[in-house]
Amino acid sequence: MRHIGLLLVLIFSLSAYAADHPVKALEPAVAEVVYKRTKCLDTTKVGIDYRIDLMTLKAGKSASAFYSDDRRRFDSICEEQPVYGIKIMEDFDAFERVARYDKEVIFKNYPIGENTVLQRYDLDNWIYTEPRELPQWTMVNDSTRNVCGWPK
Repeated sequence: MRHIGLLLVLIFSLSAYAADHPVKALEPAVAEVVYKRTKCLDTTKVGIDYRIDLMTLKAGKSASAFYSDDRRRFDSICEEQPVYGIKIMEDFDAFERVARYDKEVIFKNYPIGENTVLQRYDLDNWIYTEPRELPQWTMVNDSTRNVCGWPK
């Protein structure tokens, strides 16, 4: 009975998340960079209490996405094989490890002219967008006379 309850919770949460977050291909990636991020969880236990997460940046010609590769991999496996998700929930250590994956996805210039953030927090899914702010650069002739000792 416990397995059926866990299966129902997993299926409901995955279907609710999928309904709120339809998968869309933005554009082909021109560059893909994978970062190894080490995050200190407790500053009183530096070097002891930390999390390592692989973060991926996919950049296209006009849009880019930044997300946890570990979280993406776990979500896609659970979508294809719900039994895997149930086994993770039954194993406390595995569940704790998966629960610590970064739950934020950042889209730059999607939709066009905006940045969008998808975030999963406290059993809720949050989506917010904000206008994309482009920096305004100005060159002042006098201030660029010498660069590292080399004249202009």
